Amino acid sequence: MEPHQYFLNRQMQTALYALKRQYGGPVVIYRLLTSEVNLETGVAEVETLAIRIKRVIVLPARLTREVVRNISLISADKLIVQGGGFDVGKKVFIVDSRDARSLVLSLDDWLVYGGRKYQFEKIEEMDFGSGWIITGKVLLGETDLETGLQQTVDADDTVDLATGTVGEA
Repeated sequence: MEPHQYFLNRQMQTALYALKRQYGGPVVIYRLLTSEVNLETGVAEVETLAIRIKRVIVLPARLTREVVRNISLISADKLIVQGGGFDVGKKVFIVDSRDARSLVLSLDDWLVYGGRKYQFEKIEEMDFGSGWIITGKVLLGETDLETGLQQTVDADDTVDLATGTVGEA
């Protein structure tokens, strides 16, 4: 790393630290590992990886109006097709890479903040590998978000696995 890059990286870390103190909050990032549906009962068995990050910058929500247009616009032969508008809440989450060194994100992941589920809409990597900017769209109607969470690993924890059977000394 060149000297000017070190200085800019240090400035970025200082700014992220100040934002975390002012707008920080805990989130849990989920990644879907497997999903199977029992054909007899119709119950889905889902296995996810949950990563808890203690302090992520959560910027205030933007409320946008989205309009869904479909084939009725083309086939209706009307000048204006009304309806189909709904409000969507979005939040911007900034994850500091020092809090989650081995974190790998994809658009299929989601996070839970404040009892609400947010689907990743856009992920941007910040300069110098200092973090990620995640734009999330709230998914209304999702329930039982953290009740299945039995064991978590913080993003900065390490885990050592040992082989053996249960009850072996």
